[in-house]
Amino acid sequence: MRSIILVIIAFLFLGIAYSIAVPIFEAPDELQHYATTEYIARFKWLPPLGKPTEHLWDQEALQAPLYYMITGALTSWVDTSDFSQQAILQPKTNFGDAELPGKKNSFLHPLSQSFPYHNTTLAVHIARWFSVLLGAGTIFITFIIATFIFPPTDNFPSFLYLPSAFLAFIPQFIFIHSSANNDTMITFTSTLTLAILLWIGRDGIATAETVIARSAVRDEAISRSVPEIASQRTLAMTARRSRKIAHAIWSNRKAILLGVAIGLMCLSKLIGTVLAAVAITLFVALILLRERKLSAAVAPTLIALSVTALVAGWWYVRNQIVYGDPLALNAFLKFVGGNLDIKLVSLNFLDEQFRLLRFSTWGLFGHISLLMTPTWIYSVYDVIVLIGAIGFVLGLARLIIKGNNGYEGDKGKGNRLFALIFNHQSLIIVLLWFGAVMAVAARWFFAAGIQGRLIFPGLPAGIVLMVWGIKFLIDRIGRDVPSERLYKTITSSIILPMMIFAGAVIPLYISPSYSPPPLVAASPLNNGGAIFADEIKLNGYTIARDGDLLKLTFYLETLKTPSHDYTIAIRLVRPDGSFWLDYVNFPGMGTTFPTTWRVGEIRQDEYVFDTRRFPKEEKPLRLIIGFFDSRTRAMTPLTNWNDVREKDWATLKMNNEE
Repeated sequence: MRSIILVIIAFLFLGIAYSIAVPIFEAPDELQHYATTEYIARFKWLPPLGKPTEHLWDQEALQAPLYYMITGALTSWVDTSDFSQQAILQPKTNFGDAELPGKKNSFLHPLSQSFPYHNTTLAVHIARWFSVLLGAGTIFITFIIATFIFPPTDNFPSFLYLPSAFLAFIPQFIFIHSSANNDTMITFTSTLTLAILLWIGRDGIATAETVIARSAVRDEAISRSVPEIASQRTLAMTARRSRKIAHAIWSNRKAILLGVAIGLMCLSKLIGTVLAAVAITLFVALILLRERKLSAAVAPTLIALSVTALVAGWWYVRNQIVYGDPLALNAFLKFVGGNLDIKLVSLNFLDEQFRLLRFSTWGLFGHISLLMTPTWIYSVYDVIVLIGAIGFVLGLARLIIKGNNGYEGDKGKGNRLFALIFNHQSLIIVLLWFGAVMAVAARWFFAAGIQGRLIFPGLPAGIVLMVWGIKFLIDRIGRDVPSERLYKTITSSIILPMMIFAGAVIPLYISPSYSPPPLVAASPLNNGGAIFADEIKLNGYTIARDGDLLKLTFYLETLKTPSHDYTIAIRLVRPDGSFWLDYVNFPGMGTTFPTTWRVGEIRQDEYVFDTRRFPKEEKPLRLIIGFFDSRTRAMTPLTNWNDVREKDWATLKMNNEE
């Protein structure tokens, strides 16, 4: 237990760190998710569906509401009147292009978003911190699930916390759970539902039929043994029967808990409805497996379904009334431009999508725009999964062969199959759950595309199966010298590097991708001198090539704090006057505002362009830069520069290119 507590503490620390490092709205659909939360916080009801881009919440108005209702309640006290001012796209937004070089921010981030947080920024972070807590809950429940797969009687308990730790230190799991995102809710509720199913499978469920029948037999025996006082005990027996019925209801508490979990799962995301059907089916199967008669499953199933309806039924009724569809699925697909048709796709397309699935499961940050490099890092995670998958297939095959050979006391293949299922029901439940999630994800791929976070509801189950496979291989390979030290060594060799790397993701990838230009003491070259608006001086510049990347670095000195947030304009001009490159953005590739600059500061402002994305050009290009004033709709005045071929544009020499 101490180990899992340490894992959760480490995850909480990393989750908070990620939430601080990633600027608000720089996670997949976070703006839309938070806009839904903000609407509910203000109006105490669900947002209306408009046309695409009409409202900030867009398609999230059709999503199941549980995450938004909770975060709306948590943030209802926060003044978010500045919301529209904090959700402004930058001119060169990067959505979904992980190979585009340069900064990765899709939104502008003023200093008002800095710590200490307030207004909308505070509300977004509260929603993010709630996601972090959901992630911690999922990690703990994954540990509970592992106890069903690796029983306490196991001599090597180290693997009990390996699934939770592996899950906790996946960079993408941390990233998604440090953002405002409803995937965190469905991951938690689906994992909770799976754990309750495993609990029911292990301990069984006392049915109302069984409890009441036993009560009736006992009461009848008392009446027959003492007939002369039977009439006097009628009232007492009736009262006792009532208590037994109440006890039967209490005995079905597992069915009630399962119904609550399924209801919450249905309110978490659309996939929750599909998993609800899977959960009910497994619930009935577990009762039949133990009780061997269909009637025993009727009352618990009705109880679970009734509770589910009480928790989530209103949502389906509302969808039917508003959209004519209890799932609102048709409205969602129409909004995002998807459909349920299965199309023929090329192998190349499948390969690209599988690559996206891999990357976005392990670590693809921003708006699917920030890769972990070098990309062999993803292969490390892949290899671990592959080893676990091989071990799982071999282990499962061994169980089937062993079951086919029969257990002691078996009489025929029917009993052998029953014994196999009964003895390994927890493993089978986890496998079926994972398979159901992957099947839904595969179906959704054809409807609206795929990302790693969409399989998160099944990720805990998949990781448990992976660890089971790894353990099977270790048991077979090291069966002559098994020891707890061996298991601890293997567990540590997986978890410690993952934890360290998950922490290193912030300085290696996230911070550099969103940070403004660094301040420097001086320009390495004194080839500048141009002054713009009497406020900004170009002290020097460098032009360099790094393979296919063109890097332009300008050293900008603040002569006096600019009166306006100018945008910088960079052009590479062909001899005929046309533009090979025409780039306009706020300085720092959209990461800094000139009105925040202080006198005397010198910024190393770098711009990176991938030349493969531009047409080949054999003729020499001319580099010109300037600053644009949106108030006057003109370039700022340029002074102290001789080569001015276009008004207020400084032409820079290209002969210092390295």
